[in-house]
Amino acid sequence: MNKLLGFLKILNDRKPIVLLSIRQQLGRRYWLLPIIVLAWPLLFGTLNFLFGATMSAGPEEAQNILIGFPLYFLALGLGSGIITNEIEQRTLEVTYTIPGGASRVWLLKLGSTAFLLFLSELIMAGATWVMFTEFPLSTLTGAFRASMFVLVVAMALGALLKNEMIAAIITGSVGMFVLILTLEENVGRWSPFFDPTLHPEIGPNTMLAWTIQNYIGYTLVILGIANLAFSRMERREQLLE
Repeated sequence: MNKLLGFLKILNDRKPIVLLSIRQQLGRRYWLLPIIVLAWPLLFGTLNFLFGATMSAGPEEAQNILIGFPLYFLALGLGSGIITNEIEQRTLEVTYTIPGGASRVWLLKLGSTAFLLFLSELIMAGATWVMFTEFPLSTLTGAFRASMFVLVVAMALGALLKNEMIAAIITGSVGMFVLILTLEENVGRWSPFFDPTLHPEIGPNTMLAWTIQNYIGYTLVILGIANLAFSRMERREQLLE
């Protein structure tokens, strides 16, 4: 309990820095971003109403379509700009003069972006629950895991290519291809968009094993990609070329 209270105190102490980081990335109207994602369920519901509910909106669609789809695009845009924004705004060299190293800046920007994704997911989850369908907790954890994967891949490509647009196009194209394969049940547990509700035929024990393997595996993959991206970001001379 004391550790939890201590962690919450640290978060509260860091709140001004996190808000400053978010504002630096997104501008003064950053608080509108989580609300903008509500346009997706409203659009989906409107199209379903106009075309006579031809698009399914059950628990199977909750993770990757109703909740995840706007999150993935949000992660794509935010992730590809974590390093490239510094390059385009010509503030990269200043970042390397900060006490403690530039890695603290990248970690703060990544953490604040993850917080925005988490807040957006909660808003989307509430809208999906009210407007469309109920869903298990694994839907939320799965959507957040996949959005974090998209985020770190876009961040890494942004650091490697030093171009926000190219990083976003490559990440978005490959991600959309894998997502389509996942929805068509051709990838299974090896997909970053893995959704247990798409495979009810394999049984609860196998499903639990698949879910744990996927979560642990992609958590390690996300951490590994983020570490490689941070290593690339620390190469000052290459980024300043």
